[in-house]
Amino acid sequence: MKFSLSLLLLIISISATAQTWAVTQKGDTIYIYDDGTWSFDKDDRPQEIGILDYLKTSFKYDTLSTPYSVSPNAKKNIASKYGFFEVFYDENVWRRVPPAQLNDEAEFAFMGKDNDIYVAILSEEIEIGLDNIYKIAKNNIEENLSTEVDILKSEIRNVNGSDLIRGVMSFDLNGLDLVFDSYYYSDERGTVQFTTWTATNLHEKYETKILELLNGIVIKKK
Repeated sequence: MKFSLSLLLLIISISATAQTWAVTQKGDTIYIYDDGTWSFDKDDRPQEIGILDYLKTSFKYDTLSTPYSVSPNAKKNIASKYGFFEVFYDENVWRRVPPAQLNDEAEFAFMGKDNDIYVAILSEEIEIGLDNIYKIAKNNIEENLSTEVDILKSEIRNVNGSDLIRGVMSFDLNGLDLVFDSYYYSDERGTVQFTTWTATNLHEKYETKILELLNGIVIKKK
């Protein structure tokens, strides 16, 4: 399964719209566009739906007052090649795996040692925007898997001194109910999506362990 934050999904090909006019058998002048549409008025072309219109949607966030911090059990750490964040984790609970095993675009990846929980950390050296990256993640799942995503939680959390978004999404994949529980962060130094996924029943069982891992992300001070 590939759930990429890749910038390729943000690249849009923009081209000028060619316009041709013709005269019908009844003597009407019409304007024909390169996508096969036409109109009587050259300025009256039907408005197209923008490829990134989903970014205009708005989510309601619950802002949590409780600050979250690295678990005392999370003694092992890894640092991003982009330099703006690191992740602390409990190596007795999580084992690192080759990132490509779970996601070709991931910088780091983990699996639970005694459960079926999967983790991918995807980062980019570009500022996408805190709210935008959450919307992009939701849209990627819907577009790539042709499924409808239910938003279970949308929260603003202060984690180790930085405000992040926690997004919990659920969806059906060929009869399998999955939950994605993720942290999102973006500033001028880059963007990170810290994603965990598992079956719905396992998320309910291991949510505490999942949040312990997610709370291990530390955004470095600017």
